[in-house]
Amino acid sequence: MSIKINSQFTQRNYNWSDWKQVLIIKSFIYQHDDDGSIYTIWGYDGPEVHICNIWKYDVPYTIIDSGYSQEQNDLDKTDFETNYLSDSNKSLIKLALSGVQGQAPAKGLGGFVPDPTNNPYQPVPDEVVSLYVDGEGSLVTRGAAITDEGSLRDDFTGSDISTNLTGTVTFTNNSDIITGSGTLFTQELNRDRYIKLSSDGYTKWAKILRAPSDIYAQLDGVYTGTTGSGTANTTRWLNYPVGNTPGSYSVGTSKITLASGTNSSGGYIIYRNGDYLPMLATWVMSLSQTINDQTSFFGFRDDILNPNMYCDIIYNGTDSTVILFRSAWDGDEQSSTISLPAGLDVTQSLRYKIDVSPDYCALTVNGVLVARHDSHVPDPYIEMYLCAGIYNSGATSNTNMQIDSIYWSNQDQLQVSSNFITPLNVITKEDQHSIFGKLTTSSTSADQVILSYTVPAGKVCYIIGYNIESSGTLNGNPIKIGRNTVTSETAAPGVVDGNIFRSFTLAAGASTGDVDFGGNPRKIGIGGDVIKITVTPSGLLSSVWRAAADFVLR
Repeated sequence: MSIKINSQFTQRNYNWSDWKQVLIIKSFIYQHDDDGSIYTIWGYDGPEVHICNIWKYDVPYTIIDSGYSQEQNDLDKTDFETNYLSDSNKSLIKLALSGVQGQAPAKGLGGFVPDPTNNPYQPVPDEVVSLYVDGEGSLVTRGAAITDEGSLRDDFTGSDISTNLTGTVTFTNNSDIITGSGTLFTQELNRDRYIKLSSDGYTKWAKILRAPSDIYAQLDGVYTGTTGSGTANTTRWLNYPVGNTPGSYSVGTSKITLASGTNSSGGYIIYRNGDYLPMLATWVMSLSQTINDQTSFFGFRDDILNPNMYCDIIYNGTDSTVILFRSAWDGDEQSSTISLPAGLDVTQSLRYKIDVSPDYCALTVNGVLVARHDSHVPDPYIEMYLCAGIYNSGATSNTNMQIDSIYWSNQDQLQVSSNFITPLNVITKEDQHSIFGKLTTSSTSADQVILSYTVPAGKVCYIIGYNIESSGTLNGNPIKIGRNTVTSETAAPGVVDGNIFRSFTLAAGASTGDVDFGGNPRKIGIGGDVIKITVTPSGLLSSVWRAAADFVLR
């Protein structure tokens, strides 16, 4: 192969079938090199690099003698070229939102590291990981003050809470892997969502754990539905029809309506997996009426029908100006009967907010704090559902529970002085990026640009790491990292903040880098500056130079 892997990485070699399984498990962003006769495909996962070779034409006899046939190689080549080639190298050289080539912002929320909606690599609970490279090639560290772990907002656009996915999806009973043909998993799936085969019932929804490619995704648990292929549905909300003659739901005009129906044991509930505390939920909701033998609710529960740990609001009885706020630890309940302020009633579209912390629960209505519980609150490490519903306890008329929007904030809070009474919300919004560049040249001109990036106006650029690689027989003499004009080096010592950040010689076929800046990023430029990595090759032979840099904008 024509690429060279730095000796600091442990190399793992696989056949194509095994390499694909590693890709599913590790979820790395893969790259490939085509030297005219061999595809070399690889992906980095921490200190390891996982490699596979596929021959474009004839497989060497020594390889065939080891048990790998020409026929199998040709099938592997077709599979790679058809299903994987177009995605190779993409994340390292794609266009940023700003239109600058080579910038790789994180998916989804961009500034959140790791990306809470679809971070491809999540360490398992017993795995000790302090630093790793995420799916976008960015260096990631997780510290004690973790922030947003997967918040959600839903305004209920469209005509249903579930939609069909593009393409054909294959499910296997008791497996946590799904595959697709003509699918767009990276665009249509993330950790907010659930999925099932369309022909399976509502009890078969499975939560997405990660979607590392358009044709592979992993579930958070095994699929309990049928084995089969076809159209798949996806949703953010699970539905639960209550009773043998349940109510119903409908979506329209940017609202979801839960209808109780008229059966004495009917009703309807929507819910989704939450997390452990602290959490908060904000929703805008109204009821069409308040009558006896009927209960509506919204909030956090460890069980949607018979909870022991909960913090929720109950709407029942005939008085539309009164609500019940409850919180409980293992059934030990604290409750507050609340008269709504300022002439409000539940038939109006009101904004409610429940804040559940490890040592208190609070409720606000239209921005007014109306209740706070300190005595009995849910256990801080019990995972709870976010749910809303309406159900009957006797024969009655239909009531509609109409929800305009829901915002669920799953933000961890920094503990201060051994309690959470005055929590400090800490949200990591470092605008972290990676840039990549490649130069092929036969010239000895000085300071040829391998990569460049223009710092946006109003931003300061801090470099947190770089890597430079030489392919060929020529030295880089010198390599320079700097900004704007890097042709003239400082003539005298002691110059502070000059244009050149680093200058050194890189031997032929070698690579070098520095990732020691993560804890102390180094300022390299301000808005309008052009950040550059350049090379002056030592001869006229053709040479290839690659460079990558990680940085944050502040």
